[in-house]
Amino acid sequence: MEEDFSKAVYFNSAYAGGFGTNEASILKSENHIALVDGWRMNQNRSLGTLRFVPDDEGEILMFEALNSEIKISSDSFHILLLIPITNREKMHKTKPRESYIFDDMRVSIPNQLAKVRGKLVNFSATEFKLFSFLCRHEDQLLSKGELLKQVWGKSAQNTRTVDIYVSRIKKRLKEAGSKRDYIKTMHGRGYIFQITT
Repeated sequence: MEEDFSKAVYFNSAYAGGFGTNEASILKSENHIALVDGWRMNQNRSLGTLRFVPDDEGEILMFEALNSEIKISSDSFHILLLIPITNREKMHKTKPRESYIFDDMRVSIPNQLAKVRGKLVNFSATEFKLFSFLCRHEDQLLSKGELLKQVWGKSAQNTRTVDIYVSRIKKRLKEAGSKRDYIKTMHGRGYIFQITT
């Protein structure tokens, strides 16, 4: 099925003004029609996923970025096409390695930083190590013994340590303004980190 790329263009005064028209008339503009036809006819090269995370309470926007070279008459244009991603599952699965952006959260594992809407989460080194391990293993049920071994390098003797640190992580996230509880307790089995509900 052929995609209608015209729906991917966010019509605004700047875009319409570039064609010497206004937002109400942009769909009838010959130049706009030529660009849309060019997108349809040319093979688009994927540039990956772009995320726009506002510092205020606005919604996080995600786009699939495509690059096309389009020729109109004797002119050649490089066009960056941004297609809004509305599928939440796809949004969560398109994470760059070692960095995670989901909902209102940003996590940089190499820098040992986690932020909620730009506000730093005040994790200790061990809290961040546990949080990032859970984050890396999204949707996997992890026993307390496995977490104790992977994060502390200890055999499963006192798994109460894991409970205490998970409780601290939840508290830190709440203090930073997170409105969701990502770490789910599976009683008698362990913990699971879930972005989707």
